[in-house]
Amino acid sequence: MLRNLSTKMKNKAIFLDRDGTIICERHYLSNLSDIELLPGAKKALRLLKSAGFLLIVITNQSGIARGFFDRRFVQSAHRLINRKLEGAIDDFYVCPHSPEAHCSCRKPKTGMLRAAAGKWKIDLSASWVIGDKKSDTMLGRDNLMRAILIGKGSSCRSLFNWKPAAEIILKNERNIMRRM
Repeated sequence: MLRNLSTKMKNKAIFLDRDGTIICERHYLSNLSDIELLPGAKKALRLLKSAGFLLIVITNQSGIARGFFDRRFVQSAHRLINRKLEGAIDDFYVCPHSPEAHCSCRKPKTGMLRAAAGKWKIDLSASWVIGDKKSDTMLGRDNLMRAILIGKGSSCRSLFNWKPAAEIILKNERNIMRRM
């Protein structure tokens, strides 16, 4: 766990999964023209950013290890996603390994979280994880952060809406500010 690390930090962040959370789920996304934001993602992320959160994507991309695409493609995809989000994302962290590699960065392990928290001086106890898989919420809960599981495997045909997730976080922030 990263308890000791979080007590020395000052920024708060929203750690976001990528596929099925920000963009429509595509099985091993390998074409930039397939990138489509989930409904409401842009507005909600801009709102969270304006509330003082860093927005950091942490994503498992085993398609790199499996040879479906390379790191350059993933970087291009991230630039396009951030352009579609008008630059709202502060940073992207990628685990390129397959599950069989048993690396320290593949969610729910903490490698990407640790790297981001150190670089951005993030107070994990004031931060959130949002994702569409149990590994995302496990990462948050195992590191004393709040976590929201949204739209499991959200495709663009689902009725998923970002508004409730953003409202939960902002309501929580208002409650914290009232107690101060």
